Amino acid sequence: MNLLSLKLQDDLINQIYNKAQDLDVAILNYVLGDDTFYLDALSLFQNKDGGFGHNLYIDNYNLNSTAYTSYYALKLLYLYKNDNKQKQLMLNRVLTYLYHKAIYVNDLLIKVTSDNDNYAHSSYFNYVNEGDLSLTCGVIGLTLLSTDNKSPYNKLAVEKYQKIKNTINKINQIDLAILIAGLDKRNIKHNYTLNEDELNINNIVEINEYLAVNKELLERALNNLVLTINNNGLWDVKLNWGNNYPEQATAEIKWCFRRTVMNFYYLKKYKLVESN
Repeated sequence: MNLLSLKLQDDLINQIYNKAQDLDVAILNYVLGDDTFYLDALSLFQNKDGGFGHNLYIDNYNLNSTAYTSYYALKLLYLYKNDNKQKQLMLNRVLTYLYHKAIYVNDLLIKVTSDNDNYAHSSYFNYVNEGDLSLTCGVIGLTLLSTDNKSPYNKLAVEKYQKIKNTINKINQIDLAILIAGLDKRNIKHNYTLNEDELNINNIVEINEYLAVNKELLERALNNLVLTINNNGLWDVKLNWGNNYPEQATAEIKWCFRRTVMNFYYLKKYKLVESN
């Protein structure tokens, strides 16, 4: 396995500190062992209704809360663990939004609110009055993973699952992994399995945060991260929003920094970085 060199680590750290958004700097600090500012930085994206907006999910510039951006916030809260009262309050507020304020159609969450087309966004976030099965499964899974059996949100997640379980078929493999991990934690019997044909170096590292995966494929994916970093200490991100919003170019830059701190987290976690 290749290791991320000390020089590239220094370049990466300097790039993030000098050019990235506050949240990305906070994630980098978390990776380096200082979680002091992470929740403060994330809280800047949380609205009064408990949901998240403000371009936290970079491909959607909507300031207002949406279910998809709130789901992304749940992922960040789960991925970068920080167990204190501030985290619990933030978690409770976003779950309140997702279970009591977000819009459902046929027991499925709508990705974005009706005002979303007033803001720059990728075509994936065009407003449609239809529920999203994959998103709903992911929210249920992360709720079960992030709360204990006594939590009212945990019980609400189980109720939501019971209503849609017979409709779950082909969904995003990351969302399916999250759902399976949540159901397993709650000891709820199911027959779901990941589709091996849809597992690849682009999704396997994130999936492994929730379910144990093929070690060979995981090693290939991690090795690919080391091999694809640029000489400036950043990873490239290319987007195709499928529309003419000029903000796509800015989103590419933002994703470059976000992807870089997240990739650095993975490489540090699996001890694939050089050390002095």
